[in-house]
Amino acid sequence: MRAVLLSCVLVLATVSIAQGQTAPIAPALSVSPAVGDLHTSHQVRVDNMPSGAPLLLLFAPDGTQTELYPYSMNGGYQVTLDPPSGGWDPGLYRVVLGLSGGGAVSQTFTAGTSPSLYVGPPSPSPTSVFNLIGTNLPPNTAVDVHLFLTGGIQGERVITATTDASGAFSVYVWPLALGFPFFPAGIYRASLPAYNLTTEFAAREHPSSATLTAEDSVMSGQPLSVRFTLYRPDRYLWGIYAPGDGPATGEFLAGPTSMSETADATLALGQLTAGTYYLATPYDWGETSFTVLEPPTATPTATPTSTPTVTPAPVPTATPKPRPTSRPKPTPTSRPRHKLVCKKKGKKGHKKKVCRRR
Repeated sequence: MRAVLLSCVLVLATVSIAQGQTAPIAPALSVSPAVGDLHTSHQVRVDNMPSGAPLLLLFAPDGTQTELYPYSMNGGYQVTLDPPSGGWDPGLYRVVLGLSGGGAVSQTFTAGTSPSLYVGPPSPSPTSVFNLIGTNLPPNTAVDVHLFLTGGIQGERVITATTDASGAFSVYVWPLALGFPFFPAGIYRASLPAYNLTTEFAAREHPSSATLTAEDSVMSGQPLSVRFTLYRPDRYLWGIYAPGDGPATGEFLAGPTSMSETADATLALGQLTAGTYYLATPYDWGETSFTVLEPPTATPTATPTSTPTVTPAPVPTATPKPRPTSRPKPTPTSRPRHKLVCKKKGKKGHKKKVCRRR
């Protein structure tokens, strides 16, 4: 790729945290203007960046990457991208900002003002994802892209894409989502009938084909381990993951690759809905799939219901029948002794002794 002249204007990044707020504001990336001719300069700005210079990469339509080196100043980071002396190559350029945890965010700008449809990069590998790109179309509009597999021999697919505010779209077609382990080699054709645009491209074997492998499954919210093999050395790998219906769910940035053409990464995917996802590095070929599982639901421990304590009714105590009170036996009172008085009664010579008690 022709050298890109970079004039870097530094403006320092500050992160303002509202009182009581604990989570930092996520870094923000913007590129303006979003559309220009082949000699337009574009401003790249990064705000809310944590301490340390951001990792910024520029990807050209053919996949060539250029590392940008901004300097820390007040308010944010700003880089001016000046076109090379002969002008930009027509197509969609992508500026990628690396984030912690292997994440990334990106913004694009279009060089050229004519409506166009193409696959990028050109001549993809059968073991890659097709990136169908349209530029300078009506903004914020749904469009139907018709893809004829190997010229129509393998059938036709219709993919719906939506243009952004600049009138561009970038939609991904995964072989696994179409039922192929990889795309058959051959000539493919894509068209936008509503705008009378057609392009042809060849999927062909390359001397060295990148291989991307990931864990078969991962719990939602858990990181995903990925290995990159046979990638070009000393290169950063920008990639996307999606449920297979076109739009990307998230982005990542790994690398740089070693001189042995390998790299390992642990990607923080965040909370994803359970299901099958596809992962690819569109500028470097290579794609695979993985499954997101719902985290196990904790079985609530049943709280024992407090059983009311039943107080047994008191058993009535039998009241003993009162025993008849024995009448006290009268203490025998000793009778008073009577004095015995005796007298003689009768005629003289016949008197009898008579005694009486008194």
